[in-house]
Amino acid sequence: MKTINSMTGYGKGSSSREGRKITIEIKSVNHRFLDLSIKMPRQLQFAEDEIKKIISSEISRGHVDVFVNYEDNRLLKSKLVINQELADRYVEEAQKLSAKGLINNFGVSEILSNKDIVSLEVIEDDENTMISLVTEATKVALLQILEMKSTEGKKLTEDLLSKIEGISLAISIISDRSPYTIKEYSERMKMRINEVLDGFEIDSNRLAQEIAIYTDRSNIDEELTRLRGHVEHYKKIINAGGFVGKSLDFLTQEANREANTIASKSNDSIITEQALILKNIIEMMREQIQNLE
Repeated sequence: MKTINSMTGYGKGSSSREGRKITIEIKSVNHRFLDLSIKMPRQLQFAEDEIKKIISSEISRGHVDVFVNYEDNRLLKSKLVINQELADRYVEEAQKLSAKGLINNFGVSEILSNKDIVSLEVIEDDENTMISLVTEATKVALLQILEMKSTEGKKLTEDLLSKIEGISLAISIISDRSPYTIKEYSERMKMRINEVLDGFEIDSNRLAQEIAIYTDRSNIDEELTRLRGHVEHYKKIINAGGFVGKSLDFLTQEANREANTIASKSNDSIITEQALILKNIIEMMREQIQNLE
């Protein structure tokens, strides 16, 4: 059986190398489809597609927020860049002035303090290294969130199976009760007719006709048969595992339709009560299924 996951979860992962550290947090909540939102520093946006690829390979539904944090603790984040050509020209001109008798106090310190000659250049991050760090951190965070989603999914699945048994019990009670409602209706009709006729003979054909109309109008055999089929289908989908949310949601809509029909056809307090229990169980299932991937 494949794992059934909840759509709610959280995971955090980090990866560091040579003074640079990437930390990634992933949060997910219910959503009809996969809605992926990534917030990351501008200098790492080249790695966004890789993050999406990794996450979407394991998560199919839910609103997923991804937060990327970058810490650069390298001792050398920039390097000195000397314009050698310009420096040579300064030295050359200084020597010419010195040859004319001027005092030459032009030295290395003057060259290094000249912003036209010496500048600081930020050492750019190597994309391959950064993608490697992002990938590692994403996979760690993804593993954590999948574990949480799996744990929550297992709890939801166990509760769903318990509720499915509740549906089966209600179906059984309704099925057992249904034949007696016709017999009781027939007896009530006879009593009412006897009261009205006050001793006159009952038209048995007319009575049979009324009972037949009632039986046809209140017959719920088809609804019960379909509900039993839905119960088996529920179990089959859950036992198969994987991404079951959409299938179970559709099946729950169908089951609710049958429960509504039974309730509307019922003239019996016991069947009506069980139909309402059915509707209540199905509604609770629907709310839980909304959180399954």
